[in-house]
Amino acid sequence: MEISERTILYGIDPGSSKSWASYRTTCQKSSATFDRPTYTETPIVSLDAFISKIACDAKDSAVLLAIDAPICMPQSFTRPGASLKGSYWPFDLNPFSTRPCEKALGSKPSVLDSKLKFPKLAEIIGRLCGWKGEHRNQSNRSLTKIHPGLSVLGYQGAPHGPVVQLFRGRLAERAASEGICLSYSPKAATNPVSRCIYVLESHPAVTMAVWIAQKRLGAIDTLQKYKGDSSAATKIGFQAACNGVVDLLSKEIATLDSPVSSDDELDALVGLANLVDLIRGKCDWWGTEDMGYFLIPRITDSLCCPTVREAWDNANKCVNELEVNKHG
Repeated sequence: MEISERTILYGIDPGSSKSWASYRTTCQKSSATFDRPTYTETPIVSLDAFISKIACDAKDSAVLLAIDAPICMPQSFTRPGASLKGSYWPFDLNPFSTRPCEKALGSKPSVLDSKLKFPKLAEIIGRLCGWKGEHRNQSNRSLTKIHPGLSVLGYQGAPHGPVVQLFRGRLAERAASEGICLSYSPKAATNPVSRCIYVLESHPAVTMAVWIAQKRLGAIDTLQKYKGDSSAATKIGFQAACNGVVDLLSKEIATLDSPVSSDDELDALVGLANLVDLIRGKCDWWGTEDMGYFLIPRITDSLCCPTVREAWDNANKCVNELEVNKHG
């Protein structure tokens, strides 16, 4: 199938008890330009109508959704994880409560670097976090310790998980009824085709942390807490993050029609930016398709060989082989 001439992008921040925030833009392949993003809030009771709009968009276009919620997770009961030792970090976990993409950002290795099975992956994570010496050194901090505004919890604890699962199910039913394909693959989404909806996962705080490491958010050197309560410190953190993101996107996409007024809106906007990067070939994903991932800006560190994507895929291939050998 040919790559779609028109691709419609949605950055979505879902909620379990509040309206879903979304930014939408359209990209024309021939001109490689994007329309000015438009913002919408959709009450949960109106999500069927939102699904209808997405399906309508997909009738003659490719549609990409970046949702701030767990999308991909283990599909095998025999998936290794809890039985693996620390040398397999960040795959040494219970895969039905936490995914490797989450553990890699919320922890650090517990064994010597020489014992690690996936040293290239650990090196990439270490450079992102600024680790010195042995990765497990007490002075080294995980990305969540560096950035108070970044929280990476086990995916099973996501409070909006049930409503997102319902949304996915209804979307799949609608797509099937209209002969529209549905994909959860970020790799496939790099070459989007018409009459296909790509449902992908974003984690806006992770993206903002990467932007900070890349010096792309101005003078911001730490992502402070920017949501979760109404304290003065959180409001200051929100405004700083908001100013940095809006300034960055005004240069790379377009200026917005109105100011960003909530953290939900900010997260939806960052999700949209992930998709713009994906279309432009400037996006990677932190993790793997079969174990879970987050879309992130491409890390172009000259020392980053293999790439982020290759390092994760190589490690995942090794873990998959362990599963085959143990249960084959």
